[in-house]
Amino acid sequence: MGTPNRGLFPSDKLLLPPIREGETLYSWCAHYHVLTSNSRSVQTSRQLFGHPSAALRPDFPICLNALVDRTGESLGTSREIIFRRTPFGIFARFLAPQRIEAAIESMTHGSTTPIPQSLGLTASGLGPPAVLKACPKCIEIDFTETGTSRWILEHQLPGVSLCSTHRCLLRVATNEAHARARKEFCQPHRFRRADWQENPFLLDKDLETLQTLSAWSCALALRDDQVDTAFNSKAVQDICHLRALNRGWICMDGTLRFKQIRDVFLASHGRLSNVPTLRFIEDLRKDSGGFLGLLMRRYEGFHHPLMYLVLLTFLFESLDDFMSAYNDALVCSQNERRKPLTYKRDAVIQSIAMKIGDGGMSVNRASDALGLPVGQAISYLKENGISYKRRPHIVGTAKEIALIDHLQRGDDPNVVAAELSIRRGYIKDYLASRPELRKQFESKCLERRRQEYRTKFLKVLADNPSLPIKRIRQETNSGFQWLYYNDREWLEESLPGLWHRPKT
Repeated sequence: MGTPNRGLFPSDKLLLPPIREGETLYSWCAHYHVLTSNSRSVQTSRQLFGHPSAALRPDFPICLNALVDRTGESLGTSREIIFRRTPFGIFARFLAPQRIEAAIESMTHGSTTPIPQSLGLTASGLGPPAVLKACPKCIEIDFTETGTSRWILEHQLPGVSLCSTHRCLLRVATNEAHARARKEFCQPHRFRRADWQENPFLLDKDLETLQTLSAWSCALALRDDQVDTAFNSKAVQDICHLRALNRGWICMDGTLRFKQIRDVFLASHGRLSNVPTLRFIEDLRKDSGGFLGLLMRRYEGFHHPLMYLVLLTFLFESLDDFMSAYNDALVCSQNERRKPLTYKRDAVIQSIAMKIGDGGMSVNRASDALGLPVGQAISYLKENGISYKRRPHIVGTAKEIALIDHLQRGDDPNVVAAELSIRRGYIKDYLASRPELRKQFESKCLERRRQEYRTKFLKVLADNPSLPIKRIRQETNSGFQWLYYNDREWLEESLPGLWHRPKT
């Protein structure tokens, strides 16, 4: 390391405290503030950064060039500090390279626009980009050995909820405590009980999920020489859709079975919404679909890495599984990656076109043959510019006369539709627009059903002459219950002996 070159920290009068293993820059600044006995945190920030609040940013500090210059690179270069002493590495993994460099530039030289805002993180609704967290056992050990404590970088990474050393839940600062830490330097051992959010009781299965989430976050956080390995957001989204396809969560036309995805997720991960940093999971129950809807429905923009981590650990068996799928996706164009998502739809469209063109079928018949709704088939044909013959109008033709005759007789709509080659839905719409005809139709239908049930019931009586009434009523196929509620007068008048049949 170089020696200070500005005279602010002459080595014969004041030594900089060494930065401890795994310590964040904010933690080091807080430690330095205590050692200097400065009365105000802004004074220490000006001393180190030449800026009143540059040091009071636990997530994305600014004016690092001044700090590096004033400390003679004793803490490293600006880039080394950014990637090794702040949680920026996990955010960078999901940013485009140009946005990474823009953020680094802002942290190095300062920016009029807050970095979280420039990255789009303020719209995530997750609160601070990286809320302060600490392991109670680590605090105890640090304080016993050194009389102070530190904010450990690994614990500050979004997605990390467990201490990898002690396997216990991290304490999470309240919003009020985190806001205070942006105004004055705070150390974890100085936090009161009220400064920490309450941790929930979790099952072993949930703790295993949190451990996996923590491991992914630590493994994916970028280092300063890995900027070119940041994820391609479109490739990540495509492989998430392909994994959903493998699990049966994609419809034939390539759209998501979102309710099914949400239900499975809540069944396996829903209890994690009690963890302070994962409360956004509860929003899944809203109509918007929460973070799953945001990430899976192809909304543009950068989203909080914690959301990505939760989604990826849900869809993929392991980090290796995900990285293998991701690397395979990078060698393909986006159109090639997404072909499997619409393969079935493309095959269906081709089949419809062949049945209509070469087979001479109507759209209705072709749809029935493929088990596809007519409206959906027509939509596919229009999307692909495939011409088809439209059915001639029925109103004012001989077919309408035949239709009215059938309906007045109360004939079965399914039989009518097949005989006249019209849609079952058309009959329903036709009746809905003609109330008088509908009344006639419903009356005839009721009359037909009444006769059918009477015939069935009489046959049961004839086949079982000694069966008591109680047994007859219990016979689900006798038709007695329907007649009792819809044709009771016939039962009482036509079959008076029924009520006094002999007991067996």
